[in-house]
Amino acid sequence: MNAIIRQALAIPSFTLVIVDPDPKSDFYKALSEQKDPRIWVSKGTTLGTFSGFVQYVLPDLHEEGIQMKVLKTHEALGNTPQAQRGVTDG
Repeated sequence: MNAIIRQALAIPSFTLVIVDPDPKSDFYKALSEQKDPRIWVSKGTTLGTFSGFVQYVLPDLHEEGIQMKVLKTHEALGNTPQAQRGVTDG
């Protein structure tokens, strides 16, 4: 196993994501033998490709950004339940 990946797996919060349509390499086999739940494998003709992984697995941060802007605007207009009840921070 690669020394850098081995060092990274020593960090409890580290997660390794492998994206490969048909993982068969010795490297993949060595990682599979670890039975480590922090090693995630995305494989197959759709999720095992970079474009498929991005489209179907990763969150759409653009939509999240829009939702945050709407929430900030809503709060700025004083339409929060606290503002309607006259509750303030200070």
